[in-house]
Amino acid sequence: MVGLAMSQSNITTDQLALLSLKSQIILDPSHFLDESWSPTISVCRWMGLTCGSRHQQVKLLNLSNMSLTVKIPREFGNLSFLVSLDLGSNNFHGNLPQEIAHLHRLKFLDLSVNNFRGKVPSWFGFLHHLQVLNLGNNSFTGSIPFSFFNMSTLEILNLNFNSIEGQIPKVIGSLINLRELRLKGNKLIGSIPLSLSNASRLEALDVSYNSLQGNIPEGIGNLNNMKILSIQVNQLMGSIPFTVFNISRIEVIAFTDNSLSGYLPNGLCNGLPILKGIYLSTNKLRGHMPTSLSNCSHLQILSLSENEFDGPIRSEIGRLSNLQLLFVGENHFTGMLYLMNASTIVSNYLRIAFYYTLTAGIIPQEIGNLVNLGELWMEKNQITGSLPISKFNISLLQILSLPFNNLSGFLPREICNLTKMQHLRINGNKLIVEVFNLQLDAAFKSFDTECEVLRSLCHRNIVKVITRCSNLDFKALVLDYMPNGSLEKYLYSHNYFLDIKQRLSIMIDVACALEYLHHWCSLPVIHCDMKPSNVLLDEDMVAHLSDFGISKLLGEDEGELYTKTLATLGYIVPGGLLTCYFINLLLCFQFLHPVLQEGS
Repeated sequence: MVGLAMSQSNITTDQLALLSLKSQIILDPSHFLDESWSPTISVCRWMGLTCGSRHQQVKLLNLSNMSLTVKIPREFGNLSFLVSLDLGSNNFHGNLPQEIAHLHRLKFLDLSVNNFRGKVPSWFGFLHHLQVLNLGNNSFTGSIPFSFFNMSTLEILNLNFNSIEGQIPKVIGSLINLRELRLKGNKLIGSIPLSLSNASRLEALDVSYNSLQGNIPEGIGNLNNMKILSIQVNQLMGSIPFTVFNISRIEVIAFTDNSLSGYLPNGLCNGLPILKGIYLSTNKLRGHMPTSLSNCSHLQILSLSENEFDGPIRSEIGRLSNLQLLFVGENHFTGMLYLMNASTIVSNYLRIAFYYTLTAGIIPQEIGNLVNLGELWMEKNQITGSLPISKFNISLLQILSLPFNNLSGFLPREICNLTKMQHLRINGNKLIVEVFNLQLDAAFKSFDTECEVLRSLCHRNIVKVITRCSNLDFKALVLDYMPNGSLEKYLYSHNYFLDIKQRLSIMIDVACALEYLHHWCSLPVIHCDMKPSNVLLDEDMVAHLSDFGISKLLGEDEGELYTKTLATLGYIVPGGLLTCYFINLLLCFQFLHPVLQEGS
């Protein structure tokens, strides 16, 4: 009877603590607790609870991902048999009640992704059986309490994305059972404690996005169980200890955005059989790319951009069959790009970036074997030759960015077969592309009109169409490159000048183009958008008329339109045609506003 009474008393105590939480709930959008947590039902049948089999006390409480808005009541400290408390991913707020320190049996505590605030409580140190403490993604302040190091059983400590200040305590290595230490996204300063090398069971260390200084401790390379080592976006200096590259179990090495210097060991991948990601961008590393890269057979991410590497880009990269991201831009690599055995790369979506780095060569045809290539960034290099799209088997390509190189030749018609294409950038080369905004209702008609007009035109003063692309998602005209830009640039800029001879020559060119359109085409053409920006100048300053998007083709029955609609089109009898064109052009060249409309 005494045992039964004690059991009922414990249930009542637990029930009161939980009902106290329910009574303070501000928002429960799913109404789970309204329906389940009823005084008329045994507490062990309430949703989110698990009771012990012996005395029927609440041992596990899991209210994660319920979008609850509430504070933790002080009565929670009466859940004396609680072993696991998971309140993650809700909107719990306010300070943590000190009464939680009474939960001496607690082993698992997850309060992550909430709105808790205040200093990190020092009373956590009284929870001597705690194995997992997750306070990530809250608004905790203050420093890391020294009392934490009384929790000798602690295996996982997560304080990510708070506003914790101060230094990482030097005694952190006394937590000999620690497997994960996550302090990312805080305001920590100072250096990485040397004592960390004593935490021999450590598998994950993430102190990224802080303001840590100093060197990477040599002893970190002795943590043989390490799988994830992330110290990104800090202020670390010095070289990377070569011992780091001897941790055979490591999967991710992430040191991006520091001030690390020195060289990478040539045998970097000889001791890293399961390495999946190496992030070293935005440092001051120099030397050659390691020759052993092909030995990292599981490598998915290789990010070396924004350093001072030189020498060749290793062709062995093409042997990395699991590669997903290759960033090597903004270095000082020399020579040509060549990817050996690129067809063996089988990742679902591959991203490659070689910007600001290649000094010579052509786009290798081996890239065409990367069937899952999704993004190719090669801007501002010195790449020459043509674009070998016709050799490519890359139907998944979404981004092709090649601006400001020395590419020449034709843009292949096969580019229209890239049906997933979202962004095409080839400006700054020797091709020009007119791309239509397909979200505008008139774009389809404009494109079709321009194609219909241009395919029938052939004149030295009308811009030449090289090819076109047309499908439901992408429409473009590839035009002959005009290195001197448009007439508008010369008429309305203080940086360019036309002498009288050039002005006269351009007027004649435009007049001849218009005369051809009106009199010598199989069907007369009204341009309908004559203005200086649509007059392009080649390398010899010869004018070429362009942009026929709103042109009108006239049939035989519309021929009289020339002389009957003077106010609209501005044309006079055929005998005075050139004179009229000259008057319009002279007005423009005298810096009246650029309305060079036919008929103005």
